[in-house]
Amino acid sequence: MPHPDDLAALKAERDAADRAYNEALTRLDRAIQKLPHDFPHAPPGPDEHQLTPLNVLWKIETSPTVGRAGHYIGERLAAIVRRVVAPLFEHQQRFNAAVVDHLNRNVPVARETRASIASTLTVLHDAIAELVRFQSLLVVYLQQITPYVDTRDRDVAGLLRGLSRAVRPAGLQPPGMQSPGSGRA
Repeated sequence: MPHPDDLAALKAERDAADRAYNEALTRLDRAIQKLPHDFPHAPPGPDEHQLTPLNVLWKIETSPTVGRAGHYIGERLAAIVRRVVAPLFEHQQRFNAAVVDHLNRNVPVARETRASIASTLTVLHDAIAELVRFQSLLVVYLQQITPYVDTRDRDVAGLLRGLSRAVRPAGLQPPGMQSPGSGRA
């Protein structure tokens, strides 16, 4: 720390502090966050295009084939075929029912998930925008400190000069200070 009477050292210290402050302020200004241009969007909603047809078509109709009356062989053959394929149709129908049930239960969850993601992204976007705004305001505020301090310094220096003139008679200025209009450089 320089001696209080060493004006050159005090000025050098002040200049160094000003430089460090301005460099720190510049780094802070450059560090202000920005909203990304490619901020994510919510995913699309569930594909419900085939849901209604699936709810209608899942059941396999196995109405018995009505043969012509008196065709014993045709009726017997149809009965045999029905007994062979009926378990396959029943199995397929249980599978179809399980798939349709699964789809019907998952569509509302998918809708709510999409809505939740969309609202979360909106909140996140708004929060980041407010953070960017705050950071910008903080830099603007900090940029006002140096001019404010400088005005205070000039005010105090002016008061000291006025007080010095009022207290000391003309021509008795301390070394390094000149009286107004003395012409010494």
